Amino acid sequence: MTVDLKSRWMPPSPHREKLIEELETGRLTVRERGHGLAPVVVHEDGGHIDLPDIRWNGSRWTGTASGSTGSRQTAYSDVCGCSYEARDRIAEDSPLTEEDVARIRELEDDVEYMVGRMDRRLGKYYEFAARLESIAAQMKGFASPDADEARKSFEAARAILAPGNMGSDVRSRLLELTENARLVAQAQEDTMKEHKELAIEALLAFDDLRGARNWDVAVEAMRTANGSNAADDAAAS
Repeated sequence: MTVDLKSRWMPPSPHREKLIEELETGRLTVRERGHGLAPVVVHEDGGHIDLPDIRWNGSRWTGTASGSTGSRQTAYSDVCGCSYEARDRIAEDSPLTEEDVARIRELEDDVEYMVGRMDRRLGKYYEFAARLESIAAQMKGFASPDADEARKSFEAARAILAPGNMGSDVRSRLLELTENARLVAQAQEDTMKEHKELAIEALLAFDDLRGARNWDVAVEAMRTANGSNAADDAAAS
């Protein structure tokens, strides 16, 4: 996935290059906010930092001291960044200053905000699971055409099919057997179409869940792992 962002909103180097790397691996997502407003960088933990204000401090994504748009921002892009700074201030032997207390409360507010966003995000996963369960139930509810019926029809036809004249009863029986096999094939096509439509519905449910998040790397890693497992299973059988 190639990240295409307006340069006017991008942070300066080296934060810019690190941000592009994180966006391409799907660790961060950029969400547009409308004409004339800076996009927002969103972390899976729910943290929000305006794109122009995001900075990499060597281990965590943080925001500049003063935000550029006044929108709701978190001090860090993830819960751990907020928690670690609060922990470091509390762990110091010196008494807490008013500034320390204010900062700790600010960080706790950020964590509470992110926890709330992640809780809502988890709700989306539960909704996704419910949709998949409904789709799976519909798939299991389809009657499965019996392919063996086609084989039996052809075996019966081969037993009476021969060169030369044939009576009307034989001819009628051959037509009946041929139609029986065709009906099996038609039932298979119809059932596959119904399954296909539900499979596409499952794909759309996945797309709705993913949204603008770049999951390409994770998807390819899982595809590779599943492919490797399949190859191992085939070799072992």
